[in-house]
Amino acid sequence: MSCTATLICGASRSNPFRARRCCTQPTSSRTTIPPGFGRWRPTPASPPSRSINGRDEPADYVCYLGRFTSGKGPLQAIETARSLGLRLVMAGPENKYFREHIRPLIDGRAVEFAGYVRGAERDQLLGGAKMLLYPIQYPEAFGLVLAEAMLCGTPVAAMRLGAVPEIVDEGITGNTAGSREEFLQAATKCLKLDRRRIRRQAERRFSVERMAGEYARVYEKVAARK
Repeated sequence: MSCTATLICGASRSNPFRARRCCTQPTSSRTTIPPGFGRWRPTPASPPSRSINGRDEPADYVCYLGRFTSGKGPLQAIETARSLGLRLVMAGPENKYFREHIRPLIDGRAVEFAGYVRGAERDQLLGGAKMLLYPIQYPEAFGLVLAEAMLCGTPVAAMRLGAVPEIVDEGITGNTAGSREEFLQAATKCLKLDRRRIRRQAERRFSVERMAGEYARVYEKVAARK
């Protein structure tokens, strides 16, 4: 199958660009456009540039949100929360890995399970957390939950794999790590980050308006080359 596209767009530079299978465009013909997210509507009590569930003083838990697989690092999230002495709330769809490896560790006190959450319930969970733990074990093209947490003003502690360095502004919206030992240090640093600054930075980088503007510029380049 042939491909006549002039530019190929990906969510991150770590995206595998599946379009390579059908065309041989040079790297210079590819561009990266991170996804954009709709604005969270602020409540009357919330100042501008705050999510509906963002808090300056979060609740007493850290959060793991995602699928339960070894590659997502849920066991590492439990280990980190215990080392920090903080309650961990985990959320995601149940599966075989969850039933065999995670459920036996859930005690309702140090480790809790919130089930599968979405929409306002997801935002409430993220916005109330002291931080999101993202201890992935393999590279991913993009971590949507990272941006979702930041838009709630919640810092993220993540392994420095795949698109993570492109999403996390080190020391501003979160901290990253290159090893399991470093991950605990990164998480500890996250507790000191300014949640309002996190929200403002996330709005600037992951808004729908920014994404639409970047796509418009790509289309203009394509049109100009014809």
